[in-house]
Order: sequence, then structure tokens, then C-alpha cells
Amino acid sequence: MQEIRSLSAGLVIPDLNDLCADGAIQKVIDRHEKRTSSTVQRHLTKLPSSLGLSSKICIYRFIQEGLNNAFRHGKCKRFKVRTREYIDSGLLFFEVKLKGLRGQTEKHRIASKYFFPSEIKKEELTLLKNVYEKNYKNRYNYKLMPTLIVNYRRCTLVAKQGGERVTIDFKLTFSPFNDRKNKVKISNNFIIIETKSGNGNGIADKIMRHLKIRQAKKCSKYCLGVNLTGLVSRNNSFLPMLKLISENIISDKKGLLENY
Repeated sequence: MQEIRSLSAGLVIPDLNDLCADGAIQKVIDRHEKRTSSTVQRHLTKLPSSLGLSSKICIYRFIQEGLNNAFRHGKCKRFKVRTREYIDSGLLFFEVKLKGLRGQTEKHRIASKYFFPSEIKKEELTLLKNVYEKNYKNRYNYKLMPTLIVNYRRCTLVAKQGGERVTIDFKLTFSPFNDRKNKVKISNNFIIIETKSGNGNGIADKIMRHLKIRQAKKCSKYCLGVNLTGLVSRNNSFLPMLKLISENIISDKKGLLENY
């Protein structure tokens, strides 16, 4: 216990001072649910009504770490939801990406009327529930909120035979949904090239290997965006890519649009 107190001694969470133990637990769970769009079941027994600040910090940090570990390393059924607008054509879609029954990535989409929906409802919610419950064999029980806006230009190359495609994304801009003036703009020195083929070993893949262009292990535009805009606090797994993209941030934080 003394070791635990020592570890927590330097941790200060000012808004815990006026909370009871129940309040501290509710706060850390609420923050986790808001940050991860997940749902945490809570069953609290009667706790002491009066605890010192150091004890409440210990409780908060233990639960915070446990929730973070469960979310990162648990066998969660991951999925991505976004609206996508093609500026040149004016087409607008609602899209759901998740793992298929054989482990491959699947994308489902329908035409949509809203790029900035405050919540998912009607046809979009029906699609999301149907594909989630079909693929993951679990009931859909999430309340998702818009988080990030990604603006970029895309060049697409398509093979005449075989269905192989290459997409090249550039002029990236990221902004939090609730703070759209706080933009992080990336220069054209940073581009994202993605190859798409049936077996993952197309002509473009072979050319890039020949040119000794190595595949990036972590290069999700959404994950890069929430890190660069400060929407998440931990980014260890994305540090190499974040270091590279940070070198190309345009100091003045003043295409294709995506809203997650």
C-alpha cells in the first residue's frame, strides 16, 4: 500500500477534490466512455462517503488503467463509422468498415443526406446495426458521436485488368468535430499511398518493394488525426509515423472530406 501511495503522490486531478469515492469512479468511467465510444457496465457497492484525495486518486488511476488495458488489449469487435463527401461529384455516403466473417476488411455504404450528423439514425443506424450484428454475432449497443473531420485530395490509379488499385492521398487537414477552427494542416511533402489488390501482392506492391519503400505499420488517417489534434493523450504505437508527419505540419493552421 505504501508503494501505491508513492506512485500516486505526484498525480493531481483537481476536480476529484470535491467528489466522493462513487463520484470519482463515475467520472473516470464517463471519461473513458466519451473518449472510446464504448459502454462500461457498472455495479457499485456501498463505498466510504469520506476519503482523502490521495485515496481517490489511487482509485481513479487504477480504474483508468484497467479500462485502458481492457480497451486496447481485449478482444473487442472494432469497427469504423464515417460520412464521406466527394467534393468534385457532390456524392455523399455513410460508411461502415469492420472485419468480415473470414477476417478481411469489409466496407458497407449507402447514400446519405448529412455530412455533419449530430447522431446516427434511420437508414444509417439500420445499416450499422445489421452489419455489426451479422459479422460479430453480438447485439449492437453503442452510442457514437462525431469526433474528427479529415480533408484531403486523392488520386486513384486503377489497373485495366485484375482489379488492382492504388490511392494517393495528400493535402491532409485534420480538425476536431467540436472545434473546427483548430485545424492541423499537413504539407504536400507527406503523402499516403495505399495499394489494394486481391492477394495483397499486386504489381504496385512489387514495384515499391523493388524501390525499397517499406510499408508503414501504423498509418490510419483517423488515428493520426486524433493524435495530432489532441483528442487522445497516448500515442506510443503511432510514435514513428507521428514523428514523420509532425515534421510536415504547416505552421499556419488555417478535396475529399471525411467525418468520423
